[in-house]
Amino acid sequence: MVQRCSGVVWLICIFALLGTPCDGYAVRSVQFLANSAEPGEISAQETVEQARKLSTEGKLDEALHFYQQAFQEFQRDGALSEQAAVMSDIAVLLRRMGDVKQSLALQQQAVELYTRLGDVSGKAKGLRRIGVLHRHNGNFEDAIAAQEEALELLQQLDDQDGIAMVLINLGTIYGDLGRLEEARTYFDRALTIYIRLENQQGVSYTYGNLGQLSLYL
Repeated sequence: MVQRCSGVVWLICIFALLGTPCDGYAVRSVQFLANSAEPGEISAQETVEQARKLSTEGKLDEALHFYQQAFQEFQRDGALSEQAAVMSDIAVLLRRMGDVKQSLALQQQAVELYTRLGDVSGKAKGLRRIGVLHRHNGNFEDAIAAQEEALELLQQLDDQDGIAMVLINLGTIYGDLGRLEEARTYFDRALTIYIRLENQQGVSYTYGNLGQLSLYL
């Protein structure tokens, strides 16, 4: 079972795993994880599912606590792919909690680990999330580059749902830049995919984006 470990030590372990020093900012930015993880009787994967449920419910501190437990279990078992997935999910939580700088650093570490593991799908997911972070920071050039790299990987995998998600992200970025025709092209491409996949949620979301865009065209 999971051993007690402070959140600060836990994050340092993530960086140590990848051979990356954990600077003072990283330590300060995760003080909210300082509560010890309680041992549990459920599996690490079940703990991840509980963390995701809590995240969906907006209970971010509790979600981070469960992710901490899961990461420790995966680290003990040497499950590197699962560790990368948890790191990537935690980075998303950190962004939602307003810590964009640490979120970006951790997401980049996840991408590096996915790359080392040869996990193309995981790398594409991380790059897509990095693109979102760059957009939030107003770094649109970096955002486009990350999304386009993710798109290339997803096309290699023929992951149509993933491709549509990246096309939506690119459309949003180009909309932010005022390049509305280019934005509409990306949204239209995503809509075509969602219709073909019969993904009604995706279709509705994309129509919403196109509707907003039409107000400015």
